Amino acid sequence: TDPVPAGLAEFEKAVVIYRKGEFKDALELFHMAAEAGLNDALTQVYIERCEHLIESPPEKWDGVFKMTKK
Repeated sequence: TDPVPAGLAEFEKAVVIYRKGEFKDALELFHMAAEAGLNDALTQVYIERCEHLIESPPEKWDGVFKMTKK
């Protein structure tokens, strides 16, 4: 069996919180995951999305991030 990657527990908690629309709390956990060693492309995408959603909160959050640019 492979060892569990460092930061995975924080990442998984962050995704749950993100889906609930609690972007500031999720952002903190995504940063913790990255600092613990899970600093991959997916973690960075979630960090960027949280930052964007904190700056421009959606009127109604349904858990789906709508991309507005490439």
